[in-house]
Amino acid sequence: MPQNLLMLPVHTGSNPQYSKGTYIPVFPTKARQSYWGGRITQTNDNVITMGITPAASCIVGKYHLYIAVQTPFGIRRTKRENSRDLYILFNPWAADQTSLQVLEAGRLWMQHHKKPATVNSDVVFYSRKNDGTMEPVKVNQTHVGRMVLTKAAGSEGQERTVLEKAEEFGCKREKSTPPVADVDVVLPTLEISVGDDFEFSVEFVNCSDQKRTVDAYISGSVVYYTGVSGKEFLLKTPTVTIQAQKSVKELMTVESRNYMDHLVEQANLHFIVTGKIRETGRIVTAMKVITLHNPKLTVELTGSSKVNEEMIATVQFTNPFSINLERVYLRMEGPGVMEPKSRYYR
Repeated sequence: MPQNLLMLPVHTGSNPQYSKGTYIPVFPTKARQSYWGGRITQTNDNVITMGITPAASCIVGKYHLYIAVQTPFGIRRTKRENSRDLYILFNPWAADQTSLQVLEAGRLWMQHHKKPATVNSDVVFYSRKNDGTMEPVKVNQTHVGRMVLTKAAGSEGQERTVLEKAEEFGCKREKSTPPVADVDVVLPTLEISVGDDFEFSVEFVNCSDQKRTVDAYISGSVVYYTGVSGKEFLLKTPTVTIQAQKSVKELMTVESRNYMDHLVEQANLHFIVTGKIRETGRIVTAMKVITLHNPKLTVELTGSSKVNEEMIATVQFTNPFSINLERVYLRMEGPGVMEPKSRYYR
């Protein structure tokens, strides 16, 4: 078998993604390498021995290893087998040292923070080709880390691309500039409370002078504060036709019963839209994270607001949901004014 037809996909986690380092295609030839290195160390008739070198910054944990080959009908891979699992026990970085070095050097700050803030970063969208390799199709340099400032001696802060400074400490950045598609995808900015049903619209804007047809994939899922996706509650695959210099909106109703049982502590919903333009083959993509507002507590104070005078604090909460709330724990305190008090509602 030619070496360029062989690939060893390595997965970890429930939703492996190339951009997050949880899906890694490992190739045996020097011409085709990914984050992890691969090489053939020995051949004997129809048996080959292949060496794999994980990236120094790889995720620590358990990986599933498969064997895949490219055929005229696409990529075919072996079934899951526990005997091929890999275990990464540690790596030389201890799970983002680059950003720590930058922060400790005092190179980053924000106007309303006394201590250094987090590094901004680029969001890179990849497309997997027929041979299993990944190529960037879009780089968004403004999705994460807006208003992160750098400070020079004797000057005020300026908004800059802080990742340029992080590169000096070894951070690798996607340098390619994929061609821009002539169809834009616009996602709405919404103010939603936990438990709300809401309308989510995706607008496709044709910036060209010719008709465009987009085969789209629209996904909505609960997301953890780390950016790891959880349960998917929305999946649509519409085909949208947009006339020249026109726009089309795809409207979807999101019902609370589809996402409520899967929410985690941060109450974030993550929407991602990906599509391929039939006429040009270009990839269009966009994503949006919507933070749901938690129900509000109302605190009222009555009595004389004088030193050594008693006051009464009343806490009011209205259940906005269509279900009864059970096992509710309420805690209240006033530093220097009132000792912590709690109440449990069954």
